[in-house]
Amino acid sequence: MVAGHPDRFLGFAQLPMQDVGLAVVELRRAVGDLGLVGAYIGTDFGTDLDDPALDQVCATAVELDVPVFVHTAPGGIDAPHRDLRLRKYDLDLSLGFLYEETLAIACLVFGGVLDRHPGLDVCLSHGGGASAFMAGRLHHQGRTRPWARASPVDFLGGLRRLWFDQHVHDDLALDLLTERVGRDRLVVGTNLAGWDAPTQPDEIEHQPAYDDNARRLLRLGSRA
Repeated sequence: MVAGHPDRFLGFAQLPMQDVGLAVVELRRAVGDLGLVGAYIGTDFGTDLDDPALDQVCATAVELDVPVFVHTAPGGIDAPHRDLRLRKYDLDLSLGFLYEETLAIACLVFGGVLDRHPGLDVCLSHGGGASAFMAGRLHHQGRTRPWARASPVDFLGGLRRLWFDQHVHDDLALDLLTERVGRDRLVVGTNLAGWDAPTQPDEIEHQPAYDDNARRLLRLGSRA
């Protein structure tokens, strides 16, 4: 698709994160040989996002100057459900996703991943789950809990170092996210053809600033 319409599409490579070495090899192949522009990973693949074992993937993304997009998947695909209540009403697609995305951000910020890789750009799906709503509580936690007292964590600052799509289905939620991280850290998300895709084109808020943000995140200026 990308090769057939290079003026319309760019692609990310989904990495086999269960094997860090192979993930690095695939990222290099995808960017160097295939011309893809980023890495696509999940949130639950057997290794926590703050595990130093994943530093090699992060370092490779920085070296290749490509962003990493993080999107969760329903629980129980290849492991037992953590909470069977999420099987009701398709809650794994809403509450389950929100939980995974918020947990991913907590690991990235509290776990020092962004500090170890200051050049790393990570974009989270669905506005980063509940992170904007919980930012104050998580910030307090990062300064007062026993594990953080010796080296307090600036959660709010870490949150502003991440990127987010604005696909949250609610103007008030988007306003809060924008206030927390700044409009310059947001890009448009649609989940095209997915269950939660906008039903009308005009439901996607078009703002030139979002276009400019995407150009920065995808390094389009350096590719021109």
